[in-house]
Amino acid sequence: MISTLQVSAIGPTSSLLPLVNHLGRQYSGTLGFFPDGAFEDHASRGHLLAASVGGTELVGYCAFRLTKGRAMIAHLCVTEGYRGSGVAKKLFESVKTLTQEHDLRGVGLHCRRDYPAYGLWPKLGFAAIGSKPGRGADGGELTFWWYDLHPADLFTPYEDADDRLRAVIDCNILRDLHDN
Repeated sequence: MISTLQVSAIGPTSSLLPLVNHLGRQYSGTLGFFPDGAFEDHASRGHLLAASVGGTELVGYCAFRLTKGRAMIAHLCVTEGYRGSGVAKKLFESVKTLTQEHDLRGVGLHCRRDYPAYGLWPKLGFAAIGSKPGRGADGGELTFWWYDLHPADLFTPYEDADDRLRAVIDCNILRDLHDN
């Protein structure tokens, strides 16, 4: 982990935005298509996080959107020299914090199975919950990864109590089962 690493949301006038744009274009082959103006749009919505050293050296970024009660990561990119140093984790932790502040269910993303980043998601606590063919010419398989923020529900107080199965049943259904 880099001790002077800063993660912050950047706006459309940030000096880091052109660097994010350049980094995204540099790795567009594995990040996927991002049209002109997409980085600026994410920045204007507050959905673009930059990881920097000293506030000036960009070492990574994360572009995401908030939709349908969840955050969806569109890009998470770390420069080659800083991969494996905790930058991706720090960026994800910032997305997770924003997601919790908006009271969303969790964080999702799609990643090709043949990309090196595929092994990152389980390390960050994501679970693979589905797949679909990609839109690329080769049709590479995309896995949908989900990080559940697990909002409290009826079973939350009993999760770690013991190993017994918990169930809830409506009183009228219980009566129907017992009445002749």
